[in-house]
Amino acid sequence: MRTCPERSGPSSLRPRTSDAAPRLAARRLAATRRLVATRQPTESCMTDTLPGIDPADPPDPAQLPPPVGMLLLVTAKWISQAVHVAAELGIADLVSDGPQTVDDLAAKAGCRTQPLHRVLRAIASYGVFAELPDGRIVNTPMSDYLRTDVPGSVRHMARMEGADFTWRPYGKLLHTVRTGEPAFDHVFGQRIFDHLAEHPREEEIFNRAMTSFTEQSADAIVADHDFSRHPVITDLGGGQGHLLAAILRANPEVRGVLLDRAPVVESAQRAPVGPEVRARMSYVAGDFFGPIPPEAHADAYVLRTCLHDWSDDECVAILRNVRTAMGDRTDARLLIMESVVQPGNAFDVGKLIDLEMLTLTTGLERTEAQWAHVLERAGFAVAAITETEPPLSVIEARPASAHTPTAVPTAVQTPTDGGTS
Repeated sequence: MRTCPERSGPSSLRPRTSDAAPRLAARRLAATRRLVATRQPTESCMTDTLPGIDPADPPDPAQLPPPVGMLLLVTAKWISQAVHVAAELGIADLVSDGPQTVDDLAAKAGCRTQPLHRVLRAIASYGVFAELPDGRIVNTPMSDYLRTDVPGSVRHMARMEGADFTWRPYGKLLHTVRTGEPAFDHVFGQRIFDHLAEHPREEEIFNRAMTSFTEQSADAIVADHDFSRHPVITDLGGGQGHLLAAILRANPEVRGVLLDRAPVVESAQRAPVGPEVRARMSYVAGDFFGPIPPEAHADAYVLRTCLHDWSDDECVAILRNVRTAMGDRTDARLLIMESVVQPGNAFDVGKLIDLEMLTLTTGLERTEAQWAHVLERAGFAVAAITETEPPLSVIEARPASAHTPTAVPTAVQTPTDGGTS
């Protein structure tokens, strides 16, 4: 976990040593492995406990000759789209109670036997499912995370990443690099959140993926920031309220306000949060691109994976509304849960998520200096940055002592359920 002491602005950003990025990458990798170890589903069909199964042995790109490693990168869509198909068909759920023949799986999933077998055979070589000597299919520790009912499930994320509305724009990434226009806008003729609002099935896939991502990180965020310091917390664009509910469960003296679009709030009010939490949670319909209603004013304002969907000017518009709601309160805080992209060549999943932002939205994943710059424009100063579950950090910002309003755009759109990733 990385924390930075209170700072006055971007000019005092902490310098990094030349070996900081590799050490940070190693810590992040170790944290990810610990996280996965604590989330192993309890009823996995472990391949090493089933006799006669040859364990998958996928190639390690780092150990391959450069042209072969490059070929694996070039052909990565073979695997990602096959995993999407298995997730969309719900194969991991179908074999959760035990081995199934491909014929039975095809019948239950509504597809053809031979194509399904070829897809499962390919991804089994990467450890996603396994084929028994008699041809039946079983889950593995990897495929277990394509089940709907396990903690940390990535099924809905796999459904979203292979769905038409996110898949097609990647074929036009070159257009984005050449013109700066998001590939999504080029392919579909409108911005992503406008598109989702007009396509309920795709919006549902998106919302489920975002909800699962929130559920995965909520406990770590709650553990890594002291929310008891803030008697009233408003979660802006809080979706179904999973993070806010987790905060309230861990902090019984805190009250929470969930602000989102009216349809999202209506759905969130039906979410099973428990009576004790429900008694301390209120719901406000609103739009963080507009003024924050007085009933949503708070001691701390949370924005979790919302700002990376938007350009700097659009972020400033959102953040200035928060700054206005704080008024003259110097003790109020803004809590942003986003990636803080690391410098240099060290592996950072935020650099990969940034490609999603580049392709689908006007937004980006930001470095520490970029976050400080956006916050400064909106009247904030970075107070602390705390690493939490990769790839997220909690960026705590305080009202700056002086603030000169910055011109921001007036034509912006409303997100769907808390963000794109």
